[in-house]
Amino acid sequence: MDGEQSVVFAGFTLNPQRQQLQFNGQQLDTYAKVIDFLVLLTAQPDQLVTKEHILDTLWPEQFVSEASISRLVSDTRQLLAQYAPDVTFIQTVRGKGFRFVQPVTDIAPATVADDVPVSEARPDAVTQSEKKYRNPLTVLAIAIAVLGITGWFLTSYFSNSSNTLLVDNEARIVVLPVNVTTGDVQDSWAEFGVMSMLTQQLREFPSLQVTDTDSVIRGLSVIPYASEASADRQFEAVCQALGCTTLVIPSLSIQGGKPQMSYQLVQRTFKSPRYQFEHEDVMSAARQMISHAMQQLMPRQKQRLELQPLYSDNSQANVQFALGVSALYHADYPTAIQTLSMAVEQHADFFWAKAYLADAHYRQGNYEEAVTLIDTLQEASPSFRARLFLGNLQSNILYASGELAASIAITKSLLDELKNANEPEWLGSFLMNTGSSYTSLGELDNATMYLRQAIDVFVEAKLGLREAQARLNLGNALFLQSPNSAAAFDQYELSANLFREFGANAYLAYALTAQAQYKRNIGRFTDASTMLDTITELYQQAGDQEGLLFVDIERADLAVAQQDLQTGLVYAQKAYEGAGDQFTYVRSYTAAMQSLLYLELGELAPIEALLAEQDKYQWFDPRANFVLLRASLAHRRGDLEGAVTLARKVKQSLGEQWTDKHQRYLDCFVHDAQRNQRSAMDYMQGRFKPTN
Repeated sequence: MDGEQSVVFAGFTLNPQRQQLQFNGQQLDTYAKVIDFLVLLTAQPDQLVTKEHILDTLWPEQFVSEASISRLVSDTRQLLAQYAPDVTFIQTVRGKGFRFVQPVTDIAPATVADDVPVSEARPDAVTQSEKKYRNPLTVLAIAIAVLGITGWFLTSYFSNSSNTLLVDNEARIVVLPVNVTTGDVQDSWAEFGVMSMLTQQLREFPSLQVTDTDSVIRGLSVIPYASEASADRQFEAVCQALGCTTLVIPSLSIQGGKPQMSYQLVQRTFKSPRYQFEHEDVMSAARQMISHAMQQLMPRQKQRLELQPLYSDNSQANVQFALGVSALYHADYPTAIQTLSMAVEQHADFFWAKAYLADAHYRQGNYEEAVTLIDTLQEASPSFRARLFLGNLQSNILYASGELAASIAITKSLLDELKNANEPEWLGSFLMNTGSSYTSLGELDNATMYLRQAIDVFVEAKLGLREAQARLNLGNALFLQSPNSAAAFDQYELSANLFREFGANAYLAYALTAQAQYKRNIGRFTDASTMLDTITELYQQAGDQEGLLFVDIERADLAVAQQDLQTGLVYAQKAYEGAGDQFTYVRSYTAAMQSLLYLELGELAPIEALLAEQDKYQWFDPRANFVLLRASLAHRRGDLEGAVTLARKVKQSLGEQWTDKHQRYLDCFVHDAQRNQRSAMDYMQGRFKPTN
């Protein structure tokens, strides 16, 4: 105890030497960065602690974005709020930093609670000589989610989440039985059932070493193990006997009348927060927990960008440039724009700072700013690689703006230049972009051809994250060719597994959305809804506004599948308004979706304006109920011959894409035209409604 100094505030006791935080004598579970952050703040109560000082102190000699600070502040506030919900501890000083606003009292060693030995509170208590190993997040690397074309590799690794457990390929994982405390015998299945579900999913990945369920259960029967013991004691007892390095401790309880699944991850030098998942039923809560645990436990692949060849001769500008690119690849676009703009201010002719600034503006949806920068840069006669970068960016902006033919024209012209160049990532990326544009235009044979070529290039070059992106896009094309086909689902599943390995949560959300669609289409509505909850969390973590709009679309589709058209219309309207002029695909899709729902509800007045909005863009959806909307509207208005004429025009334009589902609509229209009498029709499915 000699030499230890603690601080007390609002019932909390913070012991920096032991890396401990207590509330009214109760030991709290958290991770080392939270402790370090609180030590930093409480050392200067009521004083501004700048973001720069936080970065320099907690992440020395590392390039990390301000998003890491935001996550750390959020985690710290959540932890303190669990025990003192009505007290404000950390005040944000906008644009500058943070200050600790509660009174802080330093207490001498003799007044520290001596009745809780360190060995009991934390069996792996850290000595001063061991302290540098307390926080594995400072030494373990997490993948950079490559959200765009990357031709070079960063020399530094950036932490993607300040409270994410990172598991390397040598780790052995043990999942414990669920500690069920609901008092309901019907929940007893979860003890071994949920344990088995998570274990089996983890064992599907060869890179993970996961002890099988039977071995764990046999081992627990012969060791002094108690589920009520502290996380540290459970780790010592179980992992000493079973040889594990990572322990998963799940539990099931009732909170506010609802089942709550939770789990904690424990290593010798790391303990996660207890992650909690509430739902209306145990299985749904368990699925959410398992999905979250999978993201935490997947070993992270490492992809690096080498920035040094892109540096200017201004060292200060280079620092801002590196910070900006770090923020960009962590999807922290406001920070990226801010720091890259500073780099340009410090060195006006910094080509690559301007290029990445244009990329950041594009990703933030500031297309005009991005185009202005690109035009300026193209006047500078850039190198071959620079022209590829700018050309790809131009193509992406055109694609996002709905100008698909123009986007394809750019990528195909650059593909010609790449044929003889040894640039596999660029080649594969342009093939993928071209295939994606063809998908949106409805030219699915061309789409699948280009996307398969892209996958071949990425596989040969061992570019796993890019392969995952291409597989996701191929799944979309195959889905449009044949909804719910096994081929499409296989591509979605392969892409999701790869995204997990790279920690690319934004892309993982896209892949999981496709799987949720599959669940919805086969009638597993509860499963689909649970997956959408997980997807929402992923998009929120990534700050992906367009992704959240896609979730609204999926919720609309899910409501419609359950015959709740009014709720479907509410979600479709929400996504339509949220899209504005920025997210043109969402705008186009939800214009058509609302039209279809109004048609089904018999409210025809808004439809013409919505179809006119849809016509502004080149986005194409060949599904029967969408592509035949105008014919269906004519039929609903009683223009029976007009409905037939419009449907036959669509048939001629679709060619081989015309399917039996399309033909059902045409057959209904012809039937009524021949009888000169309109029948009540289900415009969602293309069939007559049953008569009473």
